[in-house]
Amino acid sequence: MKKILFLILSLLGTLQSSAQCSLSVSTPVEDITGDWLVDISLHNPGVKITTIQFDLTVSSDFSFDPDNYNFAARAKKLVGGKLMDTHSIYAHPITNGGTIRVLVYSMDTEAIQGEDGVFMTIRLTGLGSAHAAPCNLTNVVLAQLDDEGRIKDEVIYPQAVINDYSMPCYDVMDDDAVVIGAMNETQLNEMQTCFITNPSLKLVNLTHCTNAEMGSLPILNDEAWIYCAFKGQVDNTERVLYMEGDKLVKDELVLDESADVCLLPIDFVAKEFLYKRNFKNDKWQALYLPVELDVAKLLPNYAVANVESIKEKSGIFYVVANSITEGTLKPNTPYFIKAKNTGEQTIAQSGVNASKSSEESISLYAGSSTFTFTGSYALKTDMYATGAYGMSDGGLKQAENASVSLGTYRWFMLITGGAGVKEFRLLIDSEEADGLSMVESEKKEAVTFDLQGRRVSPRAHGVYITNGKKVLR
Repeated sequence: MKKILFLILSLLGTLQSSAQCSLSVSTPVEDITGDWLVDISLHNPGVKITTIQFDLTVSSDFSFDPDNYNFAARAKKLVGGKLMDTHSIYAHPITNGGTIRVLVYSMDTEAIQGEDGVFMTIRLTGLGSAHAAPCNLTNVVLAQLDDEGRIKDEVIYPQAVINDYSMPCYDVMDDDAVVIGAMNETQLNEMQTCFITNPSLKLVNLTHCTNAEMGSLPILNDEAWIYCAFKGQVDNTERVLYMEGDKLVKDELVLDESADVCLLPIDFVAKEFLYKRNFKNDKWQALYLPVELDVAKLLPNYAVANVESIKEKSGIFYVVANSITEGTLKPNTPYFIKAKNTGEQTIAQSGVNASKSSEESISLYAGSSTFTFTGSYALKTDMYATGAYGMSDGGLKQAENASVSLGTYRWFMLITGGAGVKEFRLLIDSEEADGLSMVESEKKEAVTFDLQGRRVSPRAHGVYITNGKKVLR
């Protein structure tokens, strides 16, 4: 029964809770018998935890007797006047003596009492003297109870506790998988089993595993990224970064508007960068990329401009922008781009700094309205529902129906705090923009008089004189 419970908990994970729980581990302390004691603590504010699984790794081999542990008061209750354990333990080694996997469970689905503190102490033998070195806790899984005392479907994956990156262990229970130290064959096989059964896995970090070639990693999620300690550590080719000096690099990064969107998980250097896009006209269009581009290398075939301000004259709104002729385009920043030629094109540059994909915003203000330009990497299909504006035929226009969508690697604009505008005109490097700002600064408050020459604030219907002209209200 114990082994069945252990296997069930290991395979749970299609539903993940957002509860903020965590485990912590003490540094081993030697007692008078020569054994080493390790305290395991649980932080579970407002959450009833009934089952706990974790891997405990120590920097050298040790022995562990499954009956050689003690539960703290958090895992005890009074029964017939005696304090009795509410939980049991099942444990077994998963390496050559340096790691044990521990399952703490309750046959009666009792909860660990309280919300913070030590709940158990594990006794390790065979470590030798003066072994006060940190431990690692990985592959932590928590099962929780609902208000009626039943085990919830959602499990909790707290963050691993890594105190020593030289110890061979791994963590694959969350969206991110981290491999620590040198891997042996047993660990590698078990780790790969987790890769191929975890659909939510988004990252495999091998940068601390500097002495092992992994071959081809069978990762179920084809959008997961792999960080390698060196080039060629894995045979996988898609979404693979590797360490070169103190930087993560990628040989080639391709962003293609006609393919699935590629979200970058971290900053790195792309030795070769390609951006593929269909420029359907030679007018200004929206551009939003997670990379830093050299403007000088763009200029022969493209013009680029930044968003400067919003102006208004006689009820017409203008987006004012300035051409960029030097320096770089910053990542995760809205820009305008215009191609000299139409059709399918590829922007190619070398040694490009790439940044973690982030949909950032720029807010501009005119009158009582706020105009917010926000980057969008994925296809945006709610343009009409949200009242968003996008670049179309060289102008900034509001979506007119539900069929309008925003392509990948672009930005959109929203207006808050004022009346909607159907269309904006685009002014780039235009002297007219200076005139607009002058018009705005020259605006004066309207002054109204009645027919007897008295200054008034008209409320009733009648004839008034406003700015020297008769007005019927």
